[in-house]
Amino acid sequence: MPWQQKIPYFQPIGISFVDGTGTSGVLCGVSDGKLLVMKYL
Repeated sequence: MPWQQKIPYFQPIGISFVDGTGTSGVLCGVSDGKLLVMKYL
């Protein structure tokens, strides 16, 4: 099963980027191997 089908949507997540920055938000979906995240303000 591809990893995209194993992800529970609408879960709070944190993302760390290669440059050392990061963000957090709610995972809304996956499209073409990209995560769709609604970022917290």
